[in-house]
Amino acid sequence: MSGAEVLEAGWPVERAHEAMIALGIAAGYLVLPPERPPVAPRGLAGPEVDRWLMRAAESLELDAEPISIIYDETRIALARMGPALVPLDDEERHWLAITSARAGRVRVLAPGGEVVELPLEAVRAQVARDCDEEGDRLIAPVIEAAGLGDRLDPRARQELRHQLRSQRRIRRAFMIRPHPGAGWRVLARDARLLRPLLLLLASQLLGSLALILAWAAVGSGVLEGRVEAAWLVAAALLALSQVPLRAAGSWAQGTFALEAARVLKQRLFHGVLRIDRDEIRRDGAGQLVARVMEAEAIETLALGGGLATGLATLELLMAVGILLLLDASWVLLVLVLGMLANGLMLLRMASRQRAFTDARLGLTHDLIERMVGHRTRITQERPSQWHEEEDLALVRARELAAAADGTEVAYRTMNRLIFVASVAVLMPLWVSGADATRLAACVGGLLLAHRALGSLSGGVEQLVAASISASRIGPLLRAATRRTVVGEPALSIASPARGDVPVVELRGASLQYPGRPSPALCDATLRVGARDRLLCQGPSGGGKSTLAQLLCAMRTPSAGLVLSDGLDLGALGEDEWRSRIILVPQFHENYVFVKSLAFNLLMGSQWPPDEEDLERAEALCRELGLGPLLDRMPAGLMQPVGDSGWQLSHGEQSRVFLARALLCKDARMLVLDESFGALDPSTLERCVAVTLHRAPALMVIAHP
Repeated sequence: MSGAEVLEAGWPVERAHEAMIALGIAAGYLVLPPERPPVAPRGLAGPEVDRWLMRAAESLELDAEPISIIYDETRIALARMGPALVPLDDEERHWLAITSARAGRVRVLAPGGEVVELPLEAVRAQVARDCDEEGDRLIAPVIEAAGLGDRLDPRARQELRHQLRSQRRIRRAFMIRPHPGAGWRVLARDARLLRPLLLLLASQLLGSLALILAWAAVGSGVLEGRVEAAWLVAAALLALSQVPLRAAGSWAQGTFALEAARVLKQRLFHGVLRIDRDEIRRDGAGQLVARVMEAEAIETLALGGGLATGLATLELLMAVGILLLLDASWVLLVLVLGMLANGLMLLRMASRQRAFTDARLGLTHDLIERMVGHRTRITQERPSQWHEEEDLALVRARELAAAADGTEVAYRTMNRLIFVASVAVLMPLWVSGADATRLAACVGGLLLAHRALGSLSGGVEQLVAASISASRIGPLLRAATRRTVVGEPALSIASPARGDVPVVELRGASLQYPGRPSPALCDATLRVGARDRLLCQGPSGGGKSTLAQLLCAMRTPSAGLVLSDGLDLGALGEDEWRSRIILVPQFHENYVFVKSLAFNLLMGSQWPPDEEDLERAEALCRELGLGPLLDRMPAGLMQPVGDSGWQLSHGEQSRVFLARALLCKDARMLVLDESFGALDPSTLERCVAVTLHRAPALMVIAHP
């Protein structure tokens, strides 16, 4: 198959979002096509294509995960990344919508809606065509010098190419996945959780049935006083069948737990990124640590407890069904009454376990808060009073733990009493000479019920702890479902600024924080042009930072309008707005990451950078007076700066924050919130001059 035939199955870049919708529907991520699909802007080319596709995916509530295809791994990537969009040429004019791959064939969605199967090697040759041609040009002199010419085996030619271009990045594809905030049903379907779950249930059912049949085979002979070899062989085979069934069940349980844990962690991580920062500040450090601890524990508790409870309930129902088939009415009556008593005991145990877990988490919260405020305690409290509240809380937690343990002991004792009572009911039947096979099967059913009741207690205990943990991490799970303001994806392609339209404009904007009687900002009106320079001064608490957050869409106004280039936040979307209006927050709210200095400077532009970006970053650093810092670092811009930038001084970090904003290519306006407060007079004068020269529109917030 030629490259032209592969290109025929590709989508033009103007319809790439349609390919994304088709992939989402085929994979079950989208139920129906969207009522208002995104519209592709005209003249898409270069980096604009990637930016457009990611914004379009977000508007469709899909996740377009970018992945770099390495030349040496092209075949493996194409076979495993589906559903995915893969560019077929360097200009990214044609995109292939891959659904899956199997047995050397790639299934793709064609623009006409049909599913086409293409040879994997043909797709690989088209995707890596430019790199193959470059490799052929490089190895041609070597082949000619060796006198091989056309006699060289194609596999040897391919191996030579790999040796020369093995780690070169040839394409940037997009794996289409469900949005982390999508419904649990969609996420479970994408993780393929149904197959291992069904295998686990089937292995459990067959194992329990084999156990009952083994008891019937052996028990009937023992109770009748004779043991035949055939029945012993049958019982042995039934017992041995437990080995593969248990192995299959363990594999299915492990697979289910791993995939379910991945989905849960992805959801929690997305929730962490979406949670309201005001909620974080309000809860405090202790609540955050307790929440993180519970997020780590819920994986084991919920999955282990849920599976154990489900399997135990299945075994219990199976035991009841067997006793019904054997017409063991008295035994069944005793078992049902015992189960009712058991259920009441489980409710009591769950209540006490919940109370103890709440007390335990309260101790964690208090410990963290007291550690954070230890200096205040030393100053304001007498040493004799430091541990009074702690002692009372510990005594209360110990009492609750003892009550929970006592209920668990009573529950397990009741299980044994139920089993003894059920066997006692069988004794009259055995003495009266009832059918031995029936009696043996009844004993097997009772043993199965006893095992299920024992497993049920541990599973319920874990589920109770998991439910408490879920209530603790509930804000994270709810935050994952929050949708950011996406806006119109076509506006992600920045248009030239118009001189008659303000870069940002406030029209009667007000903002009132929840729980406060008066607004922090009231009826603010502001108009900022393309090259305006503004200085905002005022006392602490006067609303300067609130104004900055409104301008940069960090907060939405309670009343009034905030516009950028004549468009509101709903039209532009949060990401596009914040790429145009750049905020440099106060020092304590900004951050230096543990990676290289270059990463901290260019994280608002693109990563990995090209040579032009690095040269631009170094030139700006030297203009801001960071030349001595670059000279003393062995790796220059690529030197790691340590966690939180501990290798940089206060003033150097401030200039890194300033340079990070000035290097943003799409910025229309910079808002600097007390960014010059840590600089000495000479450095301050230098940095102000550089900022005035390089910045587009500018607002500087400072104290009088």
